[in-house]
Amino acid sequence: ESVNLKSEDIEKLIELLKVFRAVTERLAIIGGVPRDFFYRRLLGEPIKKTLDLDITFEGDISEIRVKIEKFLEEKGLSYKLTIHQEFQTGELIVYFPRSQEHLTIDFARAREEEYPQMASLPVVQPSTIERDILRRDFTVNAIALEIGVSGEIKRLIAPLIAFHDLVNRALRPFHKRSFLDDPTRILRGIRYASRLRMSFHPDSFPPKEDLERAFTNLSRERFTEEIRLILEEYSLKRALKLLGRLDVLSLWSRSELRWTPQPKHLKRLQSAVRHSLRWSKAWKISFNIPLAVLGCLTLAEFPLSKLKGDRGLALRRDEVEIVRFSENLKQFMPISGAKFRREVLKFLVNSKVFQRSPLETSCVVMYALKLSDNRGSIWKLKKALKRWLFEEPLVSGYTLKTLRIPSKDFSQILQNLRLKQLSGEIRTRDQALKFIKRVYLRSNSYQ
Repeated sequence: ESVNLKSEDIEKLIELLKVFRAVTERLAIIGGVPRDFFYRRLLGEPIKKTLDLDITFEGDISEIRVKIEKFLEEKGLSYKLTIHQEFQTGELIVYFPRSQEHLTIDFARAREEEYPQMASLPVVQPSTIERDILRRDFTVNAIALEIGVSGEIKRLIAPLIAFHDLVNRALRPFHKRSFLDDPTRILRGIRYASRLRMSFHPDSFPPKEDLERAFTNLSRERFTEEIRLILEEYSLKRALKLLGRLDVLSLWSRSELRWTPQPKHLKRLQSAVRHSLRWSKAWKISFNIPLAVLGCLTLAEFPLSKLKGDRGLALRRDEVEIVRFSENLKQFMPISGAKFRREVLKFLVNSKVFQRSPLETSCVVMYALKLSDNRGSIWKLKKALKRWLFEEPLVSGYTLKTLRIPSKDFSQILQNLRLKQLSGEIRTRDQALKFIKRVYLRSNSYQ
């Protein structure tokens, strides 16, 4: 009920769990899957199925690799298995062809944790499943289903408060030092709250001064990765609203840096992302949601430029490029229909980031259109994007060479041709050749 696989693949998954159980002393499914199962049963609300499965076990994983690889190869399933023997953890990604989905299984030895200082990595030691659930970030995630040797659910292991908080939609950490030990739990809580329509328990947060010190010890990389996961949430509007309400940026930067997004901006942002998701599914092309949202937030006055140094974000190259793209796009706002057809489309064609990430940058432009209240122009973007993705350039550099055009002029001519092809002014190769002869050979102009 909680895993997004077809029934035939669920049977294979159960067999896979039997293999895990055969080489461990005890095994339990923990975290998101049992939480979502009881969420649906107790509250009667639908929830998006997952492709992530967390399991915890007692024993040693030294025999797991051989057994798992043998089973998957016998079943003819593609997989990627990573095991960290020293930490007794691992990750298994399995592709199920029937469901056409990749399922990720994270497995870890049951353990207890102790944090030497705020936001540091924990010191761990082996323990039992009963003790392991008490180190979870929130009570609603402390629900475990122990699996028997035959793949059956042997018993339910959970504190009663987990179900109390689930029914009351409360995100409650196990103790008040929880956010100080690991401040990323606040960011994970934002994701859970937006996804499950829950709220933080009022007694969850320690004093702000202590939280600021905890965030100071947090690395840029860990903070940035949690932000990316928030930007990937389907309920993006609620997640970003909560991010602003909890003053996470202020805690991170240790300043009075506040970001309060306007509700109408968040609604339009979520609409632009979901529109792009539909394109991605229909056209079977990849769509990096956090990358697109980061570009959109730049238009929504997200104070990225004020987060600097060790209090900034550890952005990748493509993220830096789309932020710059969005900054440059601001010069065309508010975008009118005429500007979209000319200046903005020309800006896209000349943009390298659009060539590398067409769907993400188009999402940013769509959001700019929505902010400009020019929704009637969105169809022009869709047509231009489809031509970019599925129509090859009408002429190439070789064609220009046969026409004895100097190579130094190739780039400008091809860009102009591509622009007119995307805008629909030129549709065939003959029209492209006539344009070249008319514009270059006669007037030697490219405008």
